[in-house]
Amino acid sequence: MNHRVRVVIVDDEDWIRSLLKNMVDWRRLCMEIVGEAASGKRAREICIAQEADILMTDIKMPELDGLALIADLRVIMPNLVSIVISGYGEFEYARQAVREGVLDYVLKPLKKNQIESVLMRASSLITERKRRENDIKVEWRRVRKIVAEIVDDPGEADGSIDLRVQRACRLLSERCHENPTLGEIADKVFLNRTYFSELFKREIGVGFTHYVTDLKMDTAQKLLERTNLSVSEIARATGYCDVAYFCRVFRRKTSMTPGDFRARLRESNAE
Repeated sequence: MNHRVRVVIVDDEDWIRSLLKNMVDWRRLCMEIVGEAASGKRAREICIAQEADILMTDIKMPELDGLALIADLRVIMPNLVSIVISGYGEFEYARQAVREGVLDYVLKPLKKNQIESVLMRASSLITERKRRENDIKVEWRRVRKIVAEIVDDPGEADGSIDLRVQRACRLLSERCHENPTLGEIADKVFLNRTYFSELFKREIGVGFTHYVTDLKMDTAQKLLERTNLSVSEIARATGYCDVAYFCRVFRRKTSMTPGDFRARLRESNAE
């Protein structure tokens, strides 16, 4: 069954909320009202608790006005689509609404066709966002599978390495794209962070940060050699959100850009 878009209605006048609820054919739009409120403060609680997709709100309300509510929720729920429904047509209100990323600013009196048109636009935005998010998840699983297949299992070949450090190396190999901190890995192997840092360097021969960077660059080189993933995909697969920074680190380690590295490998293989 398709997920229904979850809507919260906010207005300090009961009759306006009632009008909105009865004016729209919510089922036809594949939407459901998951809450309503007469104040911004209460609306904030409902939106968070109900994981709302759309917020329809008035501006002038007690405790927390509509624009302040939108600004507040924008930080907590960045994907929430906001629609302002107000009797105030002042330019300053509209300008602030645009600044807060409001989808539309609808003036009262309300008209059924206008409200449903705005809601359909909101629904299309939400559907497209969820499609993109799903595509990203599918692509990420594909990239992680490739990484898992080509990255060597560290620490197993040398039985002289402390078992706790071996486990730490395996964790780093599996999670380097998540950028785990020294403290997080130390906690995973049940060691004091200072002691773990010293032990890791003694056993591996380089410090934790140095090792992680080398692991990422080694993984990146293998991905460049064995896959057709783009440089930006490889950057993300090795834990770098900033592709330019990834390229700088790669060049520092290999004395060439990722693109040059791949081109040289292909030239060598073609000979």
